[in-house]
Amino acid sequence: MSHQSCKRMLFGGRLAGVAVTAWTLACAPEGSQASSEGEPAREREVLAEPERWQQSGEDGPFAGHRPDEVSCPPQGALLEAGAYEVQTDACNYLSATQTTLVEIRAGDTLVVDWAHSDLVSPQPAVAHLGIGIGGEVVWQTEIGLQPPPNAIAAAAQRTEVVLEFDAPVGTNMYMHLHNHGANSWRFFTFELIPG
Repeated sequence: MSHQSCKRMLFGGRLAGVAVTAWTLACAPEGSQASSEGEPAREREVLAEPERWQQSGEDGPFAGHRPDEVSCPPQGALLEAGAYEVQTDACNYLSATQTTLVEIRAGDTLVVDWAHSDLVSPQPAVAHLGIGIGGEVVWQTEIGLQPPPNAIAAAAQRTEVVLEFDAPVGTNMYMHLHNHGANSWRFFTFELIPG
């Protein structure tokens, strides 16, 4: 499928410092770009790995979302079958961190593959997901949840975010998630495509 023919999913818009578009799984652009200054071509690289996420008391740019009581035991957020999985029946709020593995340059695209189970809630509620790098919220979305039989069907997603800032290797990266209800969320690859 060509990049131009991809179907947009979830939302498109702008946040501070980034342009945001969410796409289906079939929509990853191919990535390598030669520098105009004679540097070697930059290739698509892994920015963050599922096994490196660690729960943290540090929320980064999502600090205002932390509830008074947080309960997220180890079984609520862990590596499962190559993905970082969060079970919200056990984990009412997730803040996880790791440091970036490669340099970010303005114009690079962050690609995140993620998925969720059927999404339900005992009462109408909102799930909030976000990714931050350094002090920037680079992507976030809210998904409305309803009681059965109005569940949102399980789905795999691909989110692409054009980053508009530079950041060195080792910059703090943040994953944020909270929702009401017993739902499962899985985060797979976090890759960087040169701009």
